[in-house]
Amino acid sequence: MVGRLYLKMSKDRLFQIIVLSLVFTFALIFFVTPNLLILFSSLNPPVLIGEDTNYIKKMIDHCARVVGPFYLKIYLHSILIGAYTLLLTFIIGYPFACAIYFIQNKYLQKFLLISIIVPFWTSSLIRTHCMTALLKTKGIINNSLLFLDIIGQPLDLLYNTTAIIIGFTYTLVPLMILPVYLSLTKIDKEIIEAAKDLGANSMQIFRSILLPLSVDGIISGSSMVFLSSLSMFYLADILGGGKYILISNLIKNKFLITNNWSLGCAICLLFYIFIVLFLLLHKKILSLELPNN
Repeated sequence: MVGRLYLKMSKDRLFQIIVLSLVFTFALIFFVTPNLLILFSSLNPPVLIGEDTNYIKKMIDHCARVVGPFYLKIYLHSILIGAYTLLLTFIIGYPFACAIYFIQNKYLQKFLLISIIVPFWTSSLIRTHCMTALLKTKGIINNSLLFLDIIGQPLDLLYNTTAIIIGFTYTLVPLMILPVYLSLTKIDKEIIEAAKDLGANSMQIFRSILLPLSVDGIISGSSMVFLSSLSMFYLADILGGGKYILISNLIKNKFLITNNWSLGCAICLLFYIFIVLFLLLHKKILSLELPNN
């Protein structure tokens, strides 16, 4: 009996070792190694013929270039577009999530949830190209507004910053709706009914119950929307007409066009640092409690 138990424990331990070894090997090959290569490449700037080969000086010049005025302008522009996208996704997504939460008909509720999830089954690249049919000068939106006599001439909705923000908002709004909805489902509706019985109006219920209890979903959705908006280079290329360079486009161009892998890796490393700082801030905000009014 003891021998069988020992044999079973040995087999379980062997299975655990094999599984953990496979997981660590996979992580080492596909996660750790690429990031180490990015780190080493970013710290190894190329030396051109006739240039000073002093490594320290080259590193200082390399780092100064990454945080130079030209690149800082691109970083700030990317963050600004991400902030606008985050604001719009919240304005659209939070009421939508609340509407789904308060709907009594379960079939309608499921239909709305599926309508949010289904677009993820289609390539975002295809959906982005389809958006040009909506936003172009003779597109569906402008033709509809002209037909209804709301505008006198077509609006300039494509190949500008507005088009990029609209595209980001359309693509990323589900990432705001779903976390907020999941956080709202944790709220017992009897609490809301009790607040109504005590005379609370809709605004008081929103400020004192819905908003504080859904803040974790808001912050989670905000982090996903904001960070995703910084990495969707193809959307900015298509809807911006290639005229606007965001941080993701900048990294892509360094790797694929100028073939300056060292500078591209350095910008990636700076992007990593920004993401880590953003996630630390996100964790700090999550640890705070929203005061009830």
